[in-house]
Amino acid sequence: AIQADPDVVGVVSVIGAGMWTVVMPMQVLELKDDDAQGLALVVTSYGCSALLSALLGGVAADRLSQRRIILGVQLLNFLTLAAIAPLAVIDRLQLWELAVAATLLGVGSGLFAPAFTAYLPRILPEDDLVAANGVDGVMRSTLQQAIGPTLAGALLGATYPDTGLVIIAVLFAISLTLLFTLRPATAPRTAATAGARVWTDLRDGLLFVVTTRWLFWTLVVTAVCAVVTALAATV
Repeated sequence: AIQADPDVVGVVSVIGAGMWTVVMPMQVLELKDDDAQGLALVVTSYGCSALLSALLGGVAADRLSQRRIILGVQLLNFLTLAAIAPLAVIDRLQLWELAVAATLLGVGSGLFAPAFTAYLPRILPEDDLVAANGVDGVMRSTLQQAIGPTLAGALLGATYPDTGLVIIAVLFAISLTLLFTLRPATAPRTAATAGARVWTDLRDGLLFVVTTRWLFWTLVVTAVCAVVTALAATV
């Protein structure tokens, strides 16, 4: 059976996510609502949902099928963009609809990374894992923060934000199609013991973050920088 390269799947998905970071604020401006408050609403919707879902993402990846999680996330991403892109094209998209879309994409962002990382050892030979993890780390930072936004900026310079939404929807559709071809070569890991509870795992994870100083302060500084950047964009 034909199987896509996991790196290719990640590239397509991450570029789409990177393009969203540029297309989204431009689409808010296109709506001609209160620009500052509208942008703050959409950015906050995305950020809060991504943070909350990230807390559950690791636990879900340990207890549920990673393949089903990543397929579900990509299906959610595609359906979300497929719902708002036509509305933007016909100039019927509302601010609250864009905020709901941002919330759903944030949830997907928080759930996807832990599941995809946990899934790699099941679809790649052991000798390729180190290289794959290295590529995945570089790919996420470079494509999502540089290549994706650059492509979106060039696209918006020649067209309109609604075109960007359509292209992101197409990228998510391609990623979803490629994900269907990925088949695990190993059996799924056994779930955690039945007596273990989700909230106990969440508590232990939060305690680890709080008590690990370098990790805690890295998250604090990153969060502060994100808030400052968002506020600066609304001025």
